[in-house]
Amino acid sequence: MVIEQLKAQYQTLSTDNLAALMALYAPDVEFRDPLHQISGQSQLHHYFEKLLVNTLSCQFDFHHSLIQNQQATLSWTMSFTHRQLNRQRPIYVEGCSWLQFNQLVYFHRDYFDVSTLLHDHLPVLGALSKWLKKRSGQ
Repeated sequence: MVIEQLKAQYQTLSTDNLAALMALYAPDVEFRDPLHQISGQSQLHHYFEKLLVNTLSCQFDFHHSLIQNQQATLSWTMSFTHRQLNRQRPIYVEGCSWLQFNQLVYFHRDYFDVSTLLHDHLPVLGALSKWLKKRSGQ
């Protein structure tokens, strides 16, 4: 099944397995996350190449899957290390994906907290982001 194959490719995401990953997406795939809206397999491939160029490691651990009627919802934790973020220490991001598929995935939407992914790990902005989160919880 395409969803199990997709999960296997995301478990060790890198530029080395992009061709195998792209083979699971339809040529006219729609991909969305909180920062991007991408149309087409070639643009998606370019997005991943650009995303992974400074990434030292990236993997997804899947927790729950709900697959029904050619749709899937997957909850996950992404862990990655990046050359320029968090002093190259792992960053963990919780999220979920909504996928629509037939033989291939033609719609992929990711949901996650952007500040956990990026803002919390930048100089100055990271301190502000963490302070705002703490203050909003009081």
